[in-house]
Amino acid sequence: MNDFLLEHEAAIRLTFFLGILGVMAFWEHLAPRRPLCGHPRNQQPFSGPQASNLTLVARLAFYRENG
Repeated sequence: MNDFLLEHEAAIRLTFFLGILGVMAFWEHLAPRRPLCGHPRNQQPFSGPQASNLTLVARLAFYRENG
């Protein structure tokens, strides 16, 4: 039994992590801590993390080495 646990430790840890994450996501879906906003997210302009991610993608896409 102990050998089985040691051989499959990574899979067991991943299973427990994903299982607990799934339970918490389902729980949050049933009883959210904050109410949803009155406006849909797709109508908001790019701001905050979205803008910084867009900037990062643009910098990586157009990056050229000097020389």
